Amino acid sequence: MAQRVAGLDIGSFAVKAVVLDVQREVSVVDYREVPLRQFERKAELAEEVPEAAAAEAAAEASPEGGPPPMPGEDEAGGDWMDEEFEGENTEVFDEGPVEFGELREPWLEAVASLVREGFFDGVNRVITSLPHGKAMVLHLEVPFERAEAVSSILPHLLADELPMPVPSVIYDFHMLGPKGPEAFEALVGVAKRTSVGEFLGDLQEVGVNPAVLGVPELMLRYAADQAVEPGVDAYGLIDFGHSETHLMIVADGRPVVARTVRSAGEHLTDELCRRFRLSGEDAERLKHEKGAVGRAIPAEDPAQVQLGQVLQESLAPIIRDLRRTFQAAYARDQVAVDVIYICGGTSRLRGMEDYLRAEFQVDVRHLNFGETLSFVEVPQARERTPELVQAVGSALQVPLDRPEERLINLRREEFVFRGKSSYLRAQLVRLGAVAAVMLVTVVGILMLQRAQYQAQLQAMQTALAEQSQELFGDALRDPSQVQVRLAGESGPDREFVPRMSAYEVMYRIIEQTSGDRPLKLERIEVDTDRNLVQLVGVTDSPHSVDVLAEEIGQLDCLTNVQKDGVNVQDEQEVRFELQITSRCS
Repeated sequence: MAQRVAGLDIGSFAVKAVVLDVQREVSVVDYREVPLRQFERKAELAEEVPEAAAAEAAAEASPEGGPPPMPGEDEAGGDWMDEEFEGENTEVFDEGPVEFGELREPWLEAVASLVREGFFDGVNRVITSLPHGKAMVLHLEVPFERAEAVSSILPHLLADELPMPVPSVIYDFHMLGPKGPEAFEALVGVAKRTSVGEFLGDLQEVGVNPAVLGVPELMLRYAADQAVEPGVDAYGLIDFGHSETHLMIVADGRPVVARTVRSAGEHLTDELCRRFRLSGEDAERLKHEKGAVGRAIPAEDPAQVQLGQVLQESLAPIIRDLRRTFQAAYARDQVAVDVIYICGGTSRLRGMEDYLRAEFQVDVRHLNFGETLSFVEVPQARERTPELVQAVGSALQVPLDRPEERLINLRREEFVFRGKSSYLRAQLVRLGAVAAVMLVTVVGILMLQRAQYQAQLQAMQTALAEQSQELFGDALRDPSQVQVRLAGESGPDREFVPRMSAYEVMYRIIEQTSGDRPLKLERIEVDTDRNLVQLVGVTDSPHSVDVLAEEIGQLDCLTNVQKDGVNVQDEQEVRFELQITSRCS
């Protein structure tokens, strides 16, 4: 079964979501971009409806000769037609009536629309970040290198850094490495406990339960890992969003700086509205269609030049903050980036790469996944890469993360992920059905193997009984009983299998005799049936006979040596006969 992970980017302009298939080759298989403007307009209209209804009711109650209709309104009440007005939660668009229902935050309405259309069906896990600036990142100097030791003292360090009590926040940290001989640095993600609870509660209300809740700027690391070219040791990644600009600096595969600037594309749009007295929609359209900076501004068109100047002036504070961050990273950590990657909707301004290259004096490129990420199923998603980087980075956390390199996850303590969302439960049902089938199959195989083993065992026991019947006269089916019989432990006299042959007994006796005295052996008889050895020979003295008997008696399997027939023939000749009891055979 495919392993699919959804990355969810909850922005202030749109909600973006991608689905990755991570079972084999990591590939994008689905994506969505849901603009929030339609839901923001819905909320505005919901507020206007009661006022319009009250005005209509007042007009109906007024006496004849009341105030005339406002210009552009008809006698029935202007744009609000009786036959179209069906209730206080209904408004008429060109597309037809829209039911307001229960009002929710625009971003939550956008997520709910994804759930309704089945975007998360078949997804095993959802990864997202705490949006809208509700999470922050701190760089803390710590006295230990081991995460376990830092964990015990981190609440005390945070107490000096946070403007609120430590029990009121949720935090997680990632070790960055040494800062000096006895100093180390930790990257700490922090969010209010109430903010985490409300955000997760809102998502679960619409049927989404994220497994990981990260920090937006840190999730960019996973996307950058798939885009950075070989040989780039240190790089920066800037995500020019709608209301925030996220920056991450990575050196040697480790995040060094993570920061958010609370200004981005929305600031440029607001400045266009102010300078040219445009509506928000017109200013947004002008920025997207005509916006250019740096050398990309058409010098022959005064209107374009003026537009470009306004955009560059609006970008200046953002670029100044980012430049200071790069300078601080170099001064504090001696990290000089080789290249800066840019993404986000504002990065699409024409000439943005060259403009930032001149500002930062370093190579600047749009982030491009190249061949590291497949878009075969949805090739159109590749064209939307700048806007989808945050969502793709979140989804890539699952296949790329390692326990020793794990970044921030704010689903901790009472918010720890337990996989109870509706779509995960559906996946568990499917997995349970597959597991049941596999269990039945495995049990059947094991029972078949057991039957085969029983048949083999029975055949072996039958063969053993036949062989032991021929050998011992008794049919033995237990191998331990056969072993006892072979060792002689069940018999009173001897082992069934002799320890050595008669020839070996004779050789051991002769080998045991010393060569220091004259000795002539005339006869050696080994009777294995009676466990008896007879030794007849001639030596030089009775003492030599005693020594010979003592030497032979040292053999372990000889239990008794008796001297019979010791006859002295002369001073240098003594005939002897030894009767030896043997357990050697």
